[in-house]
Amino acid sequence: MLLGYAFASLSAWISIPALVIETILAVSAIPIGGHHLVDVLAGLAVGAVSLAIAHAIAQAGRRERAESRGGRTNAADRLQALPLGPKN
Repeated sequence: MLLGYAFASLSAWISIPALVIETILAVSAIPIGGHHLVDVLAGLAVGAVSLAIAHAIAQAGRRERAESRGGRTNAADRLQALPLGPKN
């Protein structure tokens, strides 16, 4: 999940193979890695919650910096606001 999210904003030549590799890794963890299906599903859930928390913290930080400057943004804020993952 994290690999797919990290590469989602890149070109399809990079993001699609990354998603395929990640899917293969998750599926192969059951027969080869000694994990049960519930382990893989729990790992996906932990990854999703971690991404949501990190995204919320980053958004709050950007909002707080903009408010402290009276709503003005600088180049670093605009760069950080670029989409780095899938659209919600």
